[in-house]
Amino acid sequence: MTLRWAILGTGGIARGVMPRLLEARGCSLTCVASRDPAKAQSLATSAGLADPRAAACTYDELPRRADVDAVYVTLPNHLHTEWCIRLLRAGKHVLCEKPLCATLAEAERIAHTARDAGRLAVEGFMYLHHPQTRRLRELAGIPEAGGILQSPIGRLRAIRSLRFVRQSDPHILSTRLSHAMEGGAMMDLGCYPLSIARFVTGAEPSDIRATARFADPLPGETGRVDIACHFSFTLPTSHGEVAFEGGASFDDDQAVFVELVGDQGIARTGFPFSPDAIRQTLSVNDAEEVFENAGEKFTLQFEHFARAVRGEVAPLPSMEFSIGQAAAMEAIHQAIGLRWA
Repeated sequence: MTLRWAILGTGGIARGVMPRLLEARGCSLTCVASRDPAKAQSLATSAGLADPRAAACTYDELPRRADVDAVYVTLPNHLHTEWCIRLLRAGKHVLCEKPLCATLAEAERIAHTARDAGRLAVEGFMYLHHPQTRRLRELAGIPEAGGILQSPIGRLRAIRSLRFVRQSDPHILSTRLSHAMEGGAMMDLGCYPLSIARFVTGAEPSDIRATARFADPLPGETGRVDIACHFSFTLPTSHGEVAFEGGASFDDDQAVFVELVGDQGIARTGFPFSPDAIRQTLSVNDAEEVFENAGEKFTLQFEHFARAVRGEVAPLPSMEFSIGQAAAMEAIHQAIGLRWA
């Protein structure tokens, strides 16, 4: 069975990721949806679809298309919940760009809708599908089958992770710094360090603390979002508490990394969220582990999603993981005084 996809949205994410969908096994691209049919047709043409005019549709036409099984949602953050629910009710499986949503209540609504519709709703953390991430989970002492592994770094004591991207493009910042569109450094970037800490430990944060620097409101808006956020928390695991410290920023050049600190050593990578498809290295104590030809993270994500639809594997991440992610994101936003309503 080939999973027939639609891409909802024609922005930079859609254009950048579309080639990865086209090369994914068990997947095909049927149509592209945009508010502007001309933009949809242009992207369908660039995808090499046989009939770009027929492959283009509007947002409102997409749920009614019988030739679409799954939709990749690439819309701005504030539209995620609305469109996930609408598509699920229309019988479509949904892969939604991270972050899935801004609040626990929204995540639970999406989960309930997916369950009632008998369809998958998955948050698009593509890096989870690269073997390096699974290895980090093992090094943290959490094997795929459960239990505790003997890790070369010993018992995990701390995790540090940063996701910083200096951003100056006014068009991009008009979305990322918009309160109305649920932007901000935590939503756009901080979700990565938060998610990897939760994934490798299998634990939920407690004692969350956070500070932030805020951008001025955009023209026409009164609400502000964080341009930088620093956060910390404790992860209670079966082999002791793990301290986490991390951050996210739009205006800093510090390196992106994740570091697992054990009582016998350290594992570190500078490419935790964008591991290389051809050759990726992970430093473990004084040794280097190499992942050769492990695959492109977005392609692996689409292939895994298709297999999950067929019932061959469990969704990655699970909806339960995304509910926990939304709860932690909301707690961090509350700690810095950011509200969406």
